[in-house]
Amino acid sequence: PCKRIWTREAGLRVIRVMKIHYSLLGMASLVVLTPLLAAQTNGRLRIDWDKFAARASDRTEVTLDGGMLRAAASFLSDDDKDAKDVRKLLAGLRGVYIHSYTFSHDNEYPSQDVDSLRRQLQDGNWGRIVQSVKRDTREHDEIYLRNMKNDADFSGLVVLVAQPREFTLVEISGRLDPMDLG
Repeated sequence: PCKRIWTREAGLRVIRVMKIHYSLLGMASLVVLTPLLAAQTNGRLRIDWDKFAARASDRTEVTLDGGMLRAAASFLSDDDKDAKDVRKLLAGLRGVYIHSYTFSHDNEYPSQDVDSLRRQLQDGNWGRIVQSVKRDTREHDEIYLRNMKNDADFSGLVVLVAQPREFTLVEISGRLDPMDLG
């Protein structure tokens, strides 16, 4: 088990990842929410996070289910337009999940599980919208959207960041209306 739920370094790492990807997508309103989604079984990607945690020297895991998101939305002001926009965005979400792991040695995380995760994201419902590969730092970043049946809205968003000593996955599960994101 983790001794600390949140460290300053882990928080700064998550914030750095979020800033990079939000600027790429131009989704400034998501900054308030933090990270992003997937859906497979029960709206979540299938991956054994215990394998990552067992090898990690540091980890940050955040789980905000629909009930917690609705509770957070209830604290937002009725008078502020931005707060109303965030409340509308939160209303359609089933969950926000962050898994961020740091490792003592390069490529220590289970690569077969990362490959399995990417295969899940390559099914017909998901579409990769951003891929960034930096050879000098061996960083591989990807952003995926999952389409809903009506093709006008999205039912999830995933940000995957893989570096030699760090692996981060951010998910948002639920309805994402593109009009609410900008």
